[in-house]
Amino acid sequence: MKKTSIIITRFEEGNFWIDIIDIGTYFEAWLSHKQYGISSLMFGALKKDVTFTEFVDLVQCNLENENYVDTYIEEFCDLDV
Repeated sequence: MKKTSIIITRFEEGNFWIDIIDIGTYFEAWLSHKQYGISSLMFGALKKDVTFTEFVDLVQCNLENENYVDTYIEEFCDLDV
Protein backbone atom coordinates (compact mmCIF):
# COMPACT_ATOMS: atom_id res chain seq x y z
CA MET A 1 0.00 0.00 0.00
CA LYS A 2 1.03 3.56 -0.63
CA LYS A 3 0.10 6.33 1.79
CA THR A 4 -1.72 9.26 0.20
CA SER A 5 -2.12 12.88 1.22
CA ILE A 6 -5.88 12.93 0.66
CA ILE A 7 -7.79 14.76 3.41
CA ILE A 8 -11.17 13.46 4.57
CA THR A 9 -13.48 15.54 6.75
CA ARG A 10 -16.45 13.68 8.23
CA PHE A 11 -19.78 15.27 9.12
CA GLU A 12 -22.66 13.64 10.97
CA GLU A 13 -26.31 14.00 9.96
CA GLY A 14 -28.62 11.77 12.00
CA ASN A 15 -27.74 8.13 11.23
CA PHE A 16 -25.56 9.15 8.31
CA TRP A 17 -22.02 10.33 7.72
CA ILE A 18 -21.05 12.68 4.95
CA ASP A 19 -17.37 12.51 4.05
CA ILE A 20 -15.91 15.45 2.18
CA ILE A 21 -12.74 14.32 0.44
CA ASP A 22 -10.07 16.75 -0.73
CA ILE A 23 -8.54 14.91 -3.68
CA GLY A 24 -6.16 17.73 -4.61
CA THR A 25 -7.78 19.48 -7.54
CA TYR A 26 -11.36 18.68 -6.57
CA PHE A 27 -13.69 17.80 -3.69
CA GLU A 28 -15.99 14.79 -3.46
CA ALA A 29 -18.96 14.19 -1.14
CA TRP A 30 -19.74 10.63 -0.05
CA LEU A 31 -22.77 9.48 1.94
CA SER A 32 -22.78 6.44 4.22
CA HIS A 33 -25.02 5.02 6.93
CA LYS A 34 -23.46 4.42 10.34
CA GLN A 35 -24.57 0.76 10.36
CA TYR A 36 -23.46 -0.09 6.82
CA GLY A 37 -20.06 -0.38 5.23
CA ILE A 38 -21.18 1.21 1.98
CA SER A 39 -20.35 4.73 0.80
CA SER A 40 -22.20 6.30 -2.10
CA LEU A 41 -20.80 9.18 -4.13
CA MET A 42 -23.09 12.19 -4.00
CA PHE A 43 -21.15 14.52 -6.34
CA GLY A 44 -17.89 16.41 -6.74
CA ALA A 45 -16.66 19.86 -7.72
CA LEU A 46 -13.40 21.35 -8.93
CA LYS A 47 -11.52 23.39 -6.33
CA LYS A 48 -11.05 26.17 -8.89
CA ASP A 49 -14.85 26.65 -8.80
CA VAL A 50 -15.56 26.40 -5.04
CA THR A 51 -13.84 26.79 -1.68
CA PHE A 52 -14.07 24.06 0.94
CA THR A 53 -16.70 26.05 2.86
CA GLU A 54 -18.75 26.66 -0.29
CA PHE A 55 -18.59 22.95 -1.13
CA VAL A 56 -19.74 21.98 2.36
CA ASP A 57 -22.65 24.45 2.03
CA LEU A 58 -23.50 22.97 -1.37
CA VAL A 59 -23.47 19.46 0.09
CA GLN A 60 -25.74 20.54 2.97
CA CYS A 61 -28.22 22.18 0.58
CA ASN A 62 -28.25 19.16 -1.72
CA LEU A 63 -28.61 16.76 1.20
CA GLU A 64 -31.73 18.65 2.32
CA ASN A 65 -33.25 19.27 -1.12
CA GLU A 66 -32.37 16.15 -3.10
CA ASN A 67 -33.17 12.49 -2.46
CA TYR A 68 -29.67 11.30 -1.54
CA VAL A 69 -30.74 9.77 1.79
CA ASP A 70 -33.90 8.20 0.34
CA THR A 71 -31.94 6.80 -2.60
CA TYR A 72 -29.27 5.41 -0.26
CA ILE A 73 -31.90 3.72 1.92
CA GLU A 74 -33.66 2.31 -1.13
CA GLU A 75 -30.46 0.94 -2.64
CA PHE A 76 -28.53 -0.29 0.38
CA CYS A 77 -30.60 -0.53 3.57
CA ASP A 78 -32.89 -3.28 4.68
CA LEU A 79 -34.13 -1.41 7.71
CA ASP A 80 -36.36 1.56 8.38
CA VAL A 81 -34.06 4.46 9.18
